[in-house]
Amino acid sequence: MNFDRMNQIMEAFDACPAFDIFTISEKTQLARQARIIAYRENQEVFSFEHRGEGSFFLVSRGTFKLQLRTKQSRPYSQGEIFGEIAIFNEKSRTGTIWAVTEGELVAINREAILREGLLPSELRYKLTFVLAQKMADYFHDGTLATSQDLIARGESEVVEFKSTVTYKDDIAKSLCAFMNHRGGTLFVGVDDNGNVFGLGDISKADIDEHRRNIGTALRQRIGSFDMRKVYIDAEQVFGKIVLRIDCVPADSPVFFKAKNDGKESSELFFVRHDTRNEEIKSVSEIVRYVQKRFHEQG
Repeated sequence: MNFDRMNQIMEAFDACPAFDIFTISEKTQLARQARIIAYRENQEVFSFEHRGEGSFFLVSRGTFKLQLRTKQSRPYSQGEIFGEIAIFNEKSRTGTIWAVTEGELVAINREAILREGLLPSELRYKLTFVLAQKMADYFHDGTLATSQDLIARGESEVVEFKSTVTYKDDIAKSLCAFMNHRGGTLFVGVDDNGNVFGLGDISKADIDEHRRNIGTALRQRIGSFDMRKVYIDAEQVFGKIVLRIDCVPADSPVFFKAKNDGKESSELFFVRHDTRNEEIKSVSEIVRYVQKRFHEQG
């Protein structure tokens, strides 16, 4: 590695607060196992389905952006780390990231950490600690957990399972409850016990039809405005095709329009509590909840 490249990597390390744990000698040893990768503006680094090469990245120059399935995004600039989950987990990536501007990344491969002999044991331990701390921050938040991880944890305040797409009204009700709380993820093709049965041997046309049908149900039950906060993807989990439906917290109350035997539909208010979608029926309780959830929290 030439002198200029080594200096560039060291500058990126020095700009990373998490790397303050390393001595200059340790940074130098780690830099010898790293490489610089240049990216054009809008060039993709990795995507949801891409398993990648088992590297984590540190921004040396430029700005990069990560986008989650919920369309939430986060920029990364010099000295920031991303992609570390791939060091310990060979599953697909948890988001898509690309170069917002022309830039360069420092890439460090999994082997440098896991293979004995490439780095001293003490340095490998400290680097593993740094990456594990970053992963712990992600999983505490939950937004970057993979579908397999979410399903393995079971139903919760932010996760729900449906075995088939026939329960479209129930799907809409759960999403309504999620949006009135903290947002959440609903999987179709998974039973209540977390067993993944999938949607069977279906084609892309079948998946598109499921998306349309669910979209229609959402427009009817929660309205076109609020369904914009819902994102539907099909993916393979444990070898089976499932639908993953993500929604972000709503900015204003979301009401579920219930069927009423041919009469004018009534609007119901659901909130996620533990693993249940609870209807708040009292007007005064709805007012109190809305005041606390949407006004006090901004």
